[in-house]
Amino acid sequence: MNGFRHEDKYIIDRAQADILRIKAEGALFHDIHAGEDGMYRISSLYFDDPDNSCFFDNEDGVGNRSKYRIRLYNGDRGFIRLERKEKRGSFTRKTAAVISTEQCEDLMRGEIPEYCKGEDGTAGMLFEELRLKSMRPRVVVSYKRIPYVYPAGNVRLTFDYDIESSVQTDRFGSKDMVNVPLLPEGICIMELKWDELLPGHLIDVLHTDGLIRYKFSKYSMCRKAALY
Repeated sequence: MNGFRHEDKYIIDRAQADILRIKAEGALFHDIHAGEDGMYRISSLYFDDPDNSCFFDNEDGVGNRSKYRIRLYNGDRGFIRLERKEKRGSFTRKTAAVISTEQCEDLMRGEIPEYCKGEDGTAGMLFEELRLKSMRPRVVVSYKRIPYVYPAGNVRLTFDYDIESSVQTDRFGSKDMVNVPLLPEGICIMELKWDELLPGHLIDVLHTDGLIRYKFSKYSMCRKAALY
């Protein structure tokens, strides 16, 4: 589907996560970007328009929708990504560009950077989309992620813990940003993503048949907490 990927999400407890991670250790590989503990921290600053269309499209289950975010890994401002994530039914596609610290700070203030000739064309395209849609920063979503990968099928299995939300969008990436926990302690979000086919042996090893798939959005959950 032209770059779209399958994406299944599960809400599981720590015991279930521990079992599935033990299975993953024997069948998949650690993401090379994770630390020695197999984990990294993700912080994402999400945008929405004046009508909160991204939020309400998600709440209403609109089949074709998009959302925009800036993403940091372990608070590293040397590598900042601007992303558009598209949803088409049960499929997702991500378009991303690396942006500078200055461009990130502009976006945090609600100012859309000007595209300069010679820069990444994808960044310019995303800047223009943000400008046309009057997108502004709305909420910060942070969590710890344990990722596994498998080359065949471009499989990615992740476990997300300690999901937190903040409306202090002007402090995105700073250590003094006030965060609010969103899920009970021990609850984890597991995501399984792949391209065309999920290798059969991984289906057998992970055995997710007994788990319930959820239409779950960290962004929507954090926006809901902020709006209501």
